[in-house]
Amino acid sequence: MNKQELGQLLGRKFWLQEDEVPWLYGKAKDAEKLIVEIGAAYGGSAALWLLGKRPGVRVVSVDAFVEDPSTHFRASAAECLTAVHRAVGKTLYLDWTLIARPSVKAVAGWTAPIGLLYLDGDHSYEGVRQDFELWTPYLLPGASIILHDSRRLPDANPRVFARGWQGPTQLVSELVNGGQYRIVDECFSMTELRQR
Repeated sequence: MNKQELGQLLGRKFWLQEDEVPWLYGKAKDAEKLIVEIGAAYGGSAALWLLGKRPGVRVVSVDAFVEDPSTHFRASAAECLTAVHRAVGKTLYLDWTLIARPSVKAVAGWTAPIGLLYLDGDHSYEGVRQDFELWTPYLLPGASIILHDSRRLPDANPRVFARGWQGPTQLVSELVNGGQYRIVDECFSMTELRQR
């Protein structure tokens, strides 16, 4: 799966880099149980999870569909639903749930164990830190956490995307330097972490 192929399936643009598309597609195959993503936008990553996942694995996407303060971009739930359905077809679409609510409300009452957690919601430090703290208690042992936009180039203009944003990059640095998490893989702006 490459970016052009995914774009044709979705029928629209989406916010993943060329190298990130096959990388995420491959990570879907590694996930056991449930894949949860915080931040769905136009459905590019949701489609990749669904197309690449093992049989029996479900995907849940959580997005409040509000404007991202870092990028000033905003998708809608209707656009996401339409694009994902177009990309994956009826059968795989049934393996997906879109929760169009803020992460903090979606996690209330959550009990399902998570096999892979993908954080691509609020890119502020406070926002990504909150998503991390809310959802990681449900991770299965050995499960991965993938943070999008988390490999920011040093000394970049704070208002410009530079292989990442400050918030996710700072969180990854703190988690790794704190010794509780280790980096197991990286791809352009993505960082995959696992607990030590």
